[in-house]
Amino acid sequence: MPRNLDVEFRGNGPPDELYSRLIRNGAVMHMKNTCSPTPADVRIATPPRRAAEAAAGCGAAAAQRIGAPGVRVLGHRCPKRPRRR
Repeated sequence: MPRNLDVEFRGNGPPDELYSRLIRNGAVMHMKNTCSPTPADVRIATPPRRAAEAAAGCGAAAAQRIGAPGVRVLGHRCPKRPRRR
């Protein structure tokens, strides 16, 4: 559904603010509230904790290297453990 909306919207050239608002507050919220996964849907596997911790460490190191010369880095720089969603 979002891909079809994207094609239609981008072809007609609406303002980006309208597109964003309709997708985030309209289509995505509708799918969250009305669509349930079926057994045939693809499942997204979460990585093992050690992989998530390693990725968080790599991200923190990259943020530190980027921030060292004075570049402003936004976000949670040094998580003790990855957040679960």
